[in-house]
Amino acid sequence: MRNTARRPAVLLAVMLFAILPIAGAARGQDDAEDRTRIPMIEVVDPGEGTPVLLRWRPADASTATVMVSSRNVLSSLQNGSVLANSPEAAMTTTKRPPLEYLWTVQGRLRDGTDRREAVAQWRVLNGAARLYGVEPETAPGKPAGTDDDTEADTDPPPVGAGPDAGSTRTTTDRPRFVANLERSRRLAQIQDDAAARTAGASIAQRFTSSGIVPGSGLIQLEKANPRVNYEVERLLSVMRLAEPLLPDRPLGIGATWTARWTTLVQRRRIETVMSWTLDGVDEAALAATGIAETAVLSVEYTRRVLDDGRADSRLEGDGRGRLQVDLRRPMRLDATLVEVPPQSPGGEDEGDSRVVEIDRVRITTVE
Repeated sequence: MRNTARRPAVLLAVMLFAILPIAGAARGQDDAEDRTRIPMIEVVDPGEGTPVLLRWRPADASTATVMVSSRNVLSSLQNGSVLANSPEAAMTTTKRPPLEYLWTVQGRLRDGTDRREAVAQWRVLNGAARLYGVEPETAPGKPAGTDDDTEADTDPPPVGAGPDAGSTRTTTDRPRFVANLERSRRLAQIQDDAAARTAGASIAQRFTSSGIVPGSGLIQLEKANPRVNYEVERLLSVMRLAEPLLPDRPLGIGATWTARWTTLVQRRRIETVMSWTLDGVDEAALAATGIAETAVLSVEYTRRVLDDGRADSRLEGDGRGRLQVDLRRPMRLDATLVEVPPQSPGGEDEGDSRVVEIDRVRITTVE
């Protein structure tokens, strides 16, 4: 009888020891859960004219093949001042060589009938990197229509085909240019190899009534590799900028809404604050249905590192651009964006005169 009476107490102790580690693990995941929650969407301006509802209504076969291009160029090369004399000038003053990254990504919306919600599933088909604007190169998989056609993303004039591009302009530091060019070629080759190894990687994101949740993003690789994972994180951070969140109330043309969220990139917490403005919708939405099928959005955003003492200029920036949205195909991403480093504390005058590296993004759905 004594052993029988002690048995419930023993079982209770065993259960407590079993539960404690689980509870501790759950507390450790609080931050991760926060990042996958739907950000709060705040309507700042309801717009004017006929209110139109922007609502995702994915078709049965919501799939897309997307070309992603991201490149960095010097501001001086596109505004015609300071360094726009020759490719030598660009290569002897920039901190890093102008590189362009190119990916082909295929996406589909997995039905949520067997789970709580749908999942946006992406698979990287190929990746590449190359030197941009210094010498003629052709990278496989270059997106059609990469020549930018909007004010927000006007290409800088070509800086020449190479050191002997027929220009009479010369540099005062030719040896340094030659050394930098060789170093940049080697770096571009390393980056091209790293980008190519992202092929086969998959990305899963939550999809809700507001759209793809930007803080979500589960990366899976065919073979575990920290460097490849970093390159896929780079790709995902670019794609997130073209995945708008939509409010749940009708809005007029000119309406503006904002959202903020935190993501983890290179083990740093990055806060993104994004603002979208409704520039236009399809004519049927304004004339009859009141429910948009397509929309054009302007976007502005900031990205900042939240961790004290761990700031990284490569992870921070201020951007703007334009998005084309098909509400029947949420996997279709079409965006033109330009990003500059955060404004220096010295003020606008100092910022206007400085030479900075500008990141330009073009995302195009090809099928």
